[in-house]
Amino acid sequence: MQIYLDGIGILGPGLADWTSSQRILKGDQVWVESKMTPPTPNILSANEQRRGSETVKLALHVAQEAIDHSQMKPQEVGTVFASSDGDGTILHQLCTAVAAPVPQVSPTLFHHSVHNAPAGYWSIAHSVQLPSTSVSCHDGTFSAGLVETALQTIVETRSTLLVVYDTPSPPPLSQARPILAAFGIALVIRQEQSEQSIARLDISLYFDRLKKITTLEDCQLEKYRREIPTARGLPLLAAIARQETTTVVLEYLDNCHLTIDVTSCPSYQKMI
Repeated sequence: MQIYLDGIGILGPGLADWTSSQRILKGDQVWVESKMTPPTPNILSANEQRRGSETVKLALHVAQEAIDHSQMKPQEVGTVFASSDGDGTILHQLCTAVAAPVPQVSPTLFHHSVHNAPAGYWSIAHSVQLPSTSVSCHDGTFSAGLVETALQTIVETRSTLLVVYDTPSPPPLSQARPILAAFGIALVIRQEQSEQSIARLDISLYFDRLKKITTLEDCQLEKYRREIPTARGLPLLAAIARQETTTVVLEYLDNCHLTIDVTSCPSYQKMI
């Protein structure tokens, strides 16, 4: 599958946005491990800001950055939201409520527990009526989301926004499924090259689990890549930031990896 990348959004520890993260991922600036400031996306109304969970706000923050970067209208872009575990904090609160002597589940908590909650907030914020898909694939969630996004872009012949996000769960859930920190990545994908295109991505499946996964040179940042499913996409962003013509290999399913041939677009090289 051949697609074009027109917009990027990112938020994680020491990675505040795509502009500053490019310098870090290229190696021009040292990555400093720092706690991520919780986002407050201004696309939400005051009421939705109060109701929205931290997971929803993270997803919408990176989604908006990617859309702004691509200069597209949200109403004209389909969406794929991907998370390895959904909202662990909400799940913990629901489990606690159910285990109480008098079980009482809040409707607000319940509607935040489903994987398509961020998609709902996004469609409400921008009055989006195009279809949205929510997927989950454990540690291979970034790759699963990218495959789904590429397929929808090609089959439906329209641009698609991929939003991948993870947040840590509180104990005891964190003991069973530890996630190092909150992390979000968003990509705007289209079928044909435009003036805003950053890179061409040629995606294929590689049915050989012995093929070496692409890792990060910074050993501390590599730790985040290994321990946060969303951050498994960082090697792809690093190749894009370096404007390389290269092949990136990402983890996907038990029997295959995802290989991505990355080619930087000349128009993007002129913009930097």
